[in-house]
Amino acid sequence: EVGRVIGLELDAEARMLAQKAAHEIGLEGMVEFVPAEKDYIPMIDECFDALVSDFIVYPTSAPTQIGQEEMARVLVPGGKMILTDVIVTKPLEQAVRDELNVIGLDYLCEGRVEDFKRWTAEAGLINVKVQDLSSTLRQVWESRREIDQIAGHQTGYAYLLDDHTTRLGAAIHYIYVQGEKPKVIT
Repeated sequence: EVGRVIGLELDAEARMLAQKAAHEIGLEGMVEFVPAEKDYIPMIDECFDALVSDFIVYPTSAPTQIGQEEMARVLVPGGKMILTDVIVTKPLEQAVRDELNVIGLDYLCEGRVEDFKRWTAEAGLINVKVQDLSSTLRQVWESRREIDQIAGHQTGYAYLLDDHTTRLGAAIHYIYVQGEKPKVIT
């Protein structure tokens, strides 16, 4: 059986571009993009086998505020949830945030790895795992800095990669979270 993917997107233009890209690569019948709600997944309970929420690959300045509880609601028993996020584990000055925004880090979730573990477990998901992918993403950002010729971007890269108080792995972390909805035992 062929699966189906439903993408949720707040921004109408981004949704249109995603739908166009799906059409261009021949996935039109398998992939659909629908309007997202800010804090609600507009789908019935227990309708997805898996859910992926990804702020690493497609960061946005207007993310949803959908939490793990809402994600768990739409998973079937035995369904899997994966989410990635960019988190800051301590407050950053507005000037630092502004410089990070210039290089594309315009959304940073305030939280800790332990918070994501707790939030996911409190949502009723089991087999929860959280990994810090900062060292892997550091390589991506270092390569990006090497090819970025815009002088005004260098301060942002310095905060992200060099500054001992703000850099990746110190105050900024890329995390990968997974969990699954328990199966119903009858």
